[in-house]
Amino acid sequence: MSNPRPRPRPLPIPPSQISRNHGSGSSCDSSEASGKQTNVNSGEYSRTGSPFTPPQTMLTSPNQPGILVQSPMSEKSQFIRSTPPKRPRPLPIPGASSSDTRPPPVKEAPPPDSSSSTLPLNIYPKHLKMLVDFQVSTGQESFSSDTNWRTFAPNHVAQNLNAAESKRQDLIFELIKSEKQYLYHLEAINDLYVQPLQSSSLTVVHPDRRRPFTQDISYRIDEIRALHQKLLTTLYEVQRREFPLIQGIAAPMFDTFILDFREIYLSYIVHIPVALAVAEDELENNILFNDFHESIVTRPATRGLDLKMLINAPYKRLSKYGELVTAIIEANTRDGSVSPTGDSSSRELESELLREFAASVRDVVRLGTFQGSMNTPTPAQPVNWRSLVGREAPSPGDIEEKRQSAMLELITGEMLYIKDLESIETVFIQPLKAGSTPIIPASKLNTFIHAVFHNVQEILTLHKQMLRKLFKIQRDEFPVLKSITAPVYDTALNWVDPYIEYFAQYPMAVLAIDQELAQNPRFKTFYENTHYKRQDLKSLIYRPVDRLAKISFPLVEIQRRSPPTNKDGLETIPQILDIIGYLRRATNVVVDDGTMKAKLWGYKQSLVYPFAGEIETCLDLDLCLGLNDPLRTMVHSGKLLRESETAGEWSEVFVLLLDNYLIVTAPKEKEGVTKYYIEKRIALELLTLGSFTNAPVPRFQPTSRGNMNIFGRGRSIDHKDYLYPLHLVAYASITGRPTASCLNLILYADGEESRTKWRTELEGAIGLRKHVQEAKMAFHLTALSDLETFRIAPPLTLGPGGSNGWISGRVHCSATLTIFNEEGGRLQLIAAGCDEGIGMALQGDMTTWRRLMPLKGVTQCATLDDFGIFLVLAEGDLYAYPIENLVPAARNFIMASGGARPRTFQRMNTKSDVHHFTIGTYQGRTLVAYVMKHGTDSIVCVQEPVVGKISDSSRNNSWWSSARATGQGKYWFRDYIQPFKVASTAFDCTFFKGKIVIPFNKGFHVLNLSNLDLSVVLPRRDESRFGSILARRCEASRPLGIFPASGSDLLACYEDFGFWIDRKGDISRRNSNGVPYIIEWECKARKVAYHEPYLLIFTPRFIEVRNAHTGQLCQFIQGDGLKSTCNGTTTLNGLTTDDGSIREDQIQIVMDVPPQNEYVIVGNQSTQRLWQLVPTVPLSFDGPPS
Repeated sequence: MSNPRPRPRPLPIPPSQISRNHGSGSSCDSSEASGKQTNVNSGEYSRTGSPFTPPQTMLTSPNQPGILVQSPMSEKSQFIRSTPPKRPRPLPIPGASSSDTRPPPVKEAPPPDSSSSTLPLNIYPKHLKMLVDFQVSTGQESFSSDTNWRTFAPNHVAQNLNAAESKRQDLIFELIKSEKQYLYHLEAINDLYVQPLQSSSLTVVHPDRRRPFTQDISYRIDEIRALHQKLLTTLYEVQRREFPLIQGIAAPMFDTFILDFREIYLSYIVHIPVALAVAEDELENNILFNDFHESIVTRPATRGLDLKMLINAPYKRLSKYGELVTAIIEANTRDGSVSPTGDSSSRELESELLREFAASVRDVVRLGTFQGSMNTPTPAQPVNWRSLVGREAPSPGDIEEKRQSAMLELITGEMLYIKDLESIETVFIQPLKAGSTPIIPASKLNTFIHAVFHNVQEILTLHKQMLRKLFKIQRDEFPVLKSITAPVYDTALNWVDPYIEYFAQYPMAVLAIDQELAQNPRFKTFYENTHYKRQDLKSLIYRPVDRLAKISFPLVEIQRRSPPTNKDGLETIPQILDIIGYLRRATNVVVDDGTMKAKLWGYKQSLVYPFAGEIETCLDLDLCLGLNDPLRTMVHSGKLLRESETAGEWSEVFVLLLDNYLIVTAPKEKEGVTKYYIEKRIALELLTLGSFTNAPVPRFQPTSRGNMNIFGRGRSIDHKDYLYPLHLVAYASITGRPTASCLNLILYADGEESRTKWRTELEGAIGLRKHVQEAKMAFHLTALSDLETFRIAPPLTLGPGGSNGWISGRVHCSATLTIFNEEGGRLQLIAAGCDEGIGMALQGDMTTWRRLMPLKGVTQCATLDDFGIFLVLAEGDLYAYPIENLVPAARNFIMASGGARPRTFQRMNTKSDVHHFTIGTYQGRTLVAYVMKHGTDSIVCVQEPVVGKISDSSRNNSWWSSARATGQGKYWFRDYIQPFKVASTAFDCTFFKGKIVIPFNKGFHVLNLSNLDLSVVLPRRDESRFGSILARRCEASRPLGIFPASGSDLLACYEDFGFWIDRKGDISRRNSNGVPYIIEWECKARKVAYHEPYLLIFTPRFIEVRNAHTGQLCQFIQGDGLKSTCNGTTTLNGLTTDDGSIREDQIQIVMDVPPQNEYVIVGNQSTQRLWQLVPTVPLSFDGPPS
């Protein structure tokens, strides 16, 4: 009888290795626990060449050391020696029945010797060899769906496991297999797409786009691949070491993966939308790349390796991790799944690590998806913090959750705000610039874009920088953030200037859109059909206004939910809110100002200037009203009423109050378009407020027909049926052709509140205008006489005046002359010509005024200092007097008073009365030109003095003695040219750059002294060059003078207006529509004078000072009875020389002393005072209007 077959011992299972006290396996920790060394090594799973070449993974044979085990597909290998592992102590099979520990017979391995206390590790050489082959295999078939843990496990092990443990082993194997497949996909991105596209021999993608394209589709792929190569190698080690049953994978996954993957995967997931968009764009627009891509996905070995699928693979892998790890955790806790040692704590620790791993992966997926949505058309908008982190995340408490939700709301708001601002460029600006047929003409496109979008890119840059910092805080601290206020505070410090600039321009942006919609049908179609998230262009440019108003809401909530000692709630957030509060207050002011400016520009397009019942198409309102000034604003506007010419009727006017003018217009609507016809314009410097307290008047009054007017037909009378008068007084207005009389303007408001509002705004605008003009005056006044020097006698009352005063009559002219005292010193005198004679005084000493010549009717005087001659025009005669006869010596001047008329003089005209004279130089010779009236014509005479200069001592000898004896000096002057006739009435004559300019009713006769045949009449008024309306205005207005402007331009001045001409007499300055630039005076001018670079327009009540180069209104000098006495044309000190250089002019004026001044009342006589205009610092000049 044969011996019975010995009962086999239970088959050993590789020991469970507990790593780092976490209960999971590793060779290092196992040897430390047992005191023995187990050395099962393997080479790294590394990439060589393409994904179709197997990785060179080197394994030690389980049967004997030094034997290389590799996949049959491997072409090369590297020999790696290792010592065979020592035999571990046999462990019971997990899940086996406690009553029967006998395993079923296994054919794969014979039973070991019964005397052996331990079994060798390589008791399953065949199965381990199959596992190693799987690990080193490559290609898509190596991870087919039918491969699982049971494929490699010994039959008796698989059959003796309960369902729970078997499921767990299947899940672990599935995780390792899917990791291998994932690494294969990472290799494919580089080997199938990046490397071929970067090859110079393949021109699938344009060379300019090749590098950025490959960088986008392979963003951080190399780092991800290296990370997962390391992880897979570690899992392979665990798989081989613990074969056939893996007891734990948490420790290797945690140690190898979790510490490095967060930052890499967050940035990659955020970039996925960019990479997908780039790939999609190339596939749609590049046929070559589309064919190249199609060849890859249809090739049998690479079938299905679509580029977009590969780009999405890392995101899907993280999601797969979550599923598998969660399933493994559930398997760990399921009944029947226990550790081989029976220690349940190791599985609990394993599950705890896996939960932490799953939570980290879940956080990366959720946060990456959230931040990556910034690269999609619509950013994510989680409802609150809990919806972002998921229900699995532990709660930090209700209050803290609300605080986290407020921080998330701020970040989400920034994301949406930035996407909206970015859409301005992509949805609106780029389409406006693109296209062969422009939506907006190229000449005005850049101006429109700047007006509408202004500095929105600057604001966008600030908020992008802030969002990057907020995202970094999220990545570092997610899911529970400590604080996000630091980047908000840093950015808020830089908000003030950009936001104030944007808000100030915002009303103008809306106006620019409205104007383009009204004028451009193509833009209107584009505007109506172009939207971003149902927002039109106006809504998008309003976003900065809206964001600034709403950003404080989450900040206040964060402050409320912060702990009492939190720095955010105590310091940072209050400071941010202070900045936002200041910014909102400041922007409210600039928006109000911008709104008024926008309204002004809107009205500007509808303002029409009437002249003589016609539309004045040749008047430029920008120049006339100063609308081209970038600081020009509208203070107030509204409808008022005035009495109509028809009794009992009211007419409506629309009044605009600018910061420089009050404009009264008559609105008229035609074909749905309202035009505002200017009826009156009043400079604020000339405006005075009358009574604003008069009692209201009934609005509804019976008409001459006995019926109520249109405002009150059939209505009852109540407090709304009264109108409240506004009384305005102005020195000047323009109503058709302006007049110099005062304007009393009475308008009516429909309520007391409206009247009070108008009064407040008018007082503020007038006061502000006064301060602004005082700060930029062109001239200030210096008194040349005191309050009692010149007295105007009442009618029929002539006689001597009181102390220092004399009955002079009105002052008409003045001049500065030079005398020498006995010591040879030079003294300056002021001479004034009056109705009752000529008075003189030492300049700078107003107490020395004396009457020296009782010459009646003096209207003009001048000095020829170099010749010692004083010229006087009195009662139509032009006299020349030796200055020495007038003032024999300086020491006698103060004592001289009321002397007789000097005996030595010359009457220069012989027959006709002289109306005007002027002095000047030509080719170094001093000339005197005067105009005499001869019937309806004028005679112009030009003479030169022939006496010696004052420095010539021979002047006191016989010639002067002879002149005194005869009482005349017929040889003092001689004709320079023969007198010539002007077939019209000459209004004046002046020297201008070697020529004589004679204003007459047809323009300006320019006399060429070197050749009279070259004389011309300016301007040339044929309608082809000039325009019919301007030509008619020139005929209806009196010419006053021509003066130099910038370059070669001349400023032709008439009594109502002025315009620029060239030397040929043609219009030299026109706007873009070809309309001449015209300067419209505030009132009809009596005289004009020039003081470089200013033009002075004289009226009886004010002097209007303008820049002659630009037409800009610079100053008003107001006074009663104001008149020019010396305008630089009657003194050699103020002439234009032959070379065109300008000498210093002396502008002197006279004005009535206000009668209400108690110090000037002498009996029943009023007085005048002489002044000199002294220039201040010149205003800046930027050239003529464009």
